Amino acid sequence: MKAVYFKEKLSDILYRIHTHKENANIRLASQAHKIRIFKDDPDIPSLYEKQFGKLIQDIEKAQIFYNNKEDIYKFPYMRKSTAAKHIKLLMDIYWVLE
Repeated sequence: MKAVYFKEKLSDILYRIHTHKENANIRLASQAHKIRIFKDDPDIPSLYEKQFGKLIQDIEKAQIFYNNKEDIYKFPYMRKSTAAKHIKLLMDIYWVLE
């Protein structure tokens, strides 16, 4: 049952990333607070555990700003191509869970 929850949340994250109007770096940062929740999730396929761990490390190294509702992440050091690879990783994980 938990795998269904993980897949549903990942679907929501991907939807919001793909409908965001900015570049890959900003789109990934807009959903970083939701991705970080899955840091130790057992539903991550073993094929992608290492890459997902790298994504979590990048999120944890990000600059964090606070507002009343949620944390706001910024990745000033991350290239857009790296952010795009992280987004592709999330899409691959989603399709493996299908």
